Amino acid sequence: MSPDRNDFTVTEASHLLRDYVDEAVGAPWEEALVVAELSDDSGLTYGRYLAGSENHELLCFDTDYRLYFMMDALRQAMRDKIGVTWRRAMASLTASDDLVTITFDYYGTTTE
Repeated sequence: MSPDRNDFTVTEASHLLRDYVDEAVGAPWEEALVVAELSDDSGLTYGRYLAGSENHELLCFDTDYRLYFMMDALRQAMRDKIGVTWRRAMASLTASDDLVTITFDYYGTTTE
């Protein structure tokens, strides 16, 4: 799960994020949120999910270096391709479909 930053795309990140959430949660889930807050030399990642149970409990899941490096590769690829660097990415996933929405916060703005 360490993509080559030169060829990495948002579409590829979406597929990898879904696989990552499935593995990290390890149980049925309905919705998930993955957040990466990155700078040039450090970063923070975390995840939340809505359990696929009757009580619809919001829970945390552990993230690790793989998510950090995946999101950093996406950040660097986007910087190389469009010349703008984001500081935070929030990916929303729904278990019932393949749609992954990623919102990027650039210094002073937000875009999807």
